[in-house]
Amino acid sequence: MKTQAYLLSLLAVAATVLAACGSEDTPAISYDNPSLLFQPADSDQSSTAALRRRFFGETGSYLLFNDTLQRVYQGTDITGQPRYFTETIDLAYDIGSSSNSSSVYSFTYLTTEKEQTEMAQFVKDYILPHATKRLKPYSFFLCNRISVTTSNKVITTPYAVANERCVAVAANYLLQRPRTEAQKKNFAGRVLNTLVAQAAKNNTNAFRAFYAHSANYYNRTYTSAGIKGSADELAQLGFISSGGTPGSFPSQDSDLSAFITSAILYDDAWLTNTYGKYSVVMVKFAIVRQVLAALGYVA
Repeated sequence: MKTQAYLLSLLAVAATVLAACGSEDTPAISYDNPSLLFQPADSDQSSTAALRRRFFGETGSYLLFNDTLQRVYQGTDITGQPRYFTETIDLAYDIGSSSNSSSVYSFTYLTTEKEQTEMAQFVKDYILPHATKRLKPYSFFLCNRISVTTSNKVITTPYAVANERCVAVAANYLLQRPRTEAQKKNFAGRVLNTLVAQAAKNNTNAFRAFYAHSANYYNRTYTSAGIKGSADELAQLGFISSGGTPGSFPSQDSDLSAFITSAILYDDAWLTNTYGKYSVVMVKFAIVRQVLAALGYVA
């Protein structure tokens, strides 16, 4: 009887616990949607916020005019000074990267609604018609100027910089004075070249057939290949650029970059007129065109 009473007691306790659990709400899953960092706050009813919302609705890419994604107050430090958690687009970072770049990026912003509107329209008219599928950026950061300072204090001012979640475009070239249609298209080509270079970095396997045609020469010296390094000799072997080191063939990356740049900036007629007699060069251009189309580039 004692055993039976004990078992009944355990069953009663178990039933009570189950009833209590059943009466509680299902635990909520905490999830921070990263896309919220790229959108204006719901409370922001400014004209700039309206422009950003409209741009996303029309293009599917987010629009930024500031590189700071969030700045969250976290209390004060031991001296009483406020502490903040700040996240930026960090152009030096790529998702999955195992190392940090030593380059430091700084920006000057577009300060007027007119400038912001003009640049947003430029992107819609000259950039996005050529970038679809995997090539279309997750977001655009439109600023006035981009400065990059390397670890040895060399400063450059690129037209555009891209990583996996953003492409930054510097507008000072377009805004400093009126530009012709040809100049606008040329500038757009440089931005697209940056987009495609990032896509190529993310999809290196797609270019294996391209690399195979010149794999025996990458980074070698001209003398080891028995040539002096003239433009004609290089083109006969399938190259349209020289290496970063004098007297050497280009690296795999710089070779692809040269072909991508020319494929974007020049039409088929120009490429054929310039390189038509070099069969390997033309085959490599055909491969680049095919892969870019598959990634989403529209000529």
